[in-house]
Amino acid sequence: MKIVFIIFLCFVTYAPLAKSLNVGFKSYPPFNYYSKDQKLVGLDVDILSAVAKQANLSINYRETPWRRTLKYLRTGDINLTMGASYSKEREKYAHFSHAYRTEKVSLFVKRGSTNQITITSLSDLAKSNYKFGISDGYYYGPQFQKLYLDNNFRAHINSVVDLEQNVQMLLNNRIDGFLADTASMQFFIKQNIKLGQFEMHPLEIYQANIYIMLSRAKHSKESVNKINKAIQVIKNNGQLDKILKHWQ
Repeated sequence: MKIVFIIFLCFVTYAPLAKSLNVGFKSYPPFNYYSKDQKLVGLDVDILSAVAKQANLSINYRETPWRRTLKYLRTGDINLTMGASYSKEREKYAHFSHAYRTEKVSLFVKRGSTNQITITSLSDLAKSNYKFGISDGYYYGPQFQKLYLDNNFRAHINSVVDLEQNVQMLLNNRIDGFLADTASMQFFIKQNIKLGQFEMHPLEIYQANIYIMLSRAKHSKESVNKINKAIQVIKNNGQLDKILKHWQ
């Protein structure tokens, strides 16, 4: 009986990649967001659609706050999410696909204020009078994660739900700048020309690869391999490059 139980448990935990996948996401233009006609569009949406088509899979999207998306990956309530940065903490509950694009996180400040914000590294923030905004649940690189453990550094960080709130906080002079994905901020400025009162500070924050994350509670390495093969195909046939150029 013990042997039968163990085999059954393994089958439930590491079932083969299902034909229909529940994909968790948080609206994050230009990577995934709803258009004016309420259609889900974006760079990551197009890439995942191409991967799914190549792997003969269908996708069901489930929009939740980002922290809840990560929670559902842990519990297996969703199969995967897209547009994810790698971290050791996330690797405990998720498999990572091959990288399919890169991201760059920058510090954005009010136009004309770069010279007034004189820090040259993130560690300088704890000794300054500045306060920077971040979006709750997002990853800003290993240096930020390590510094965030320090109370003095954390006192200079203000966490909100999303980019739009950080923009308003900066416009209302409640923070001195905020950390954001460069492509996301550039897209936001294009869509909100009147709010284009920002500039990118030269302080380097974080740059790294981006992955699809699959729930370890749902999938084995076999599932990851199937996704990876599909990613490799769209890289080799030029489809991935076409999608990336379309959203530049």
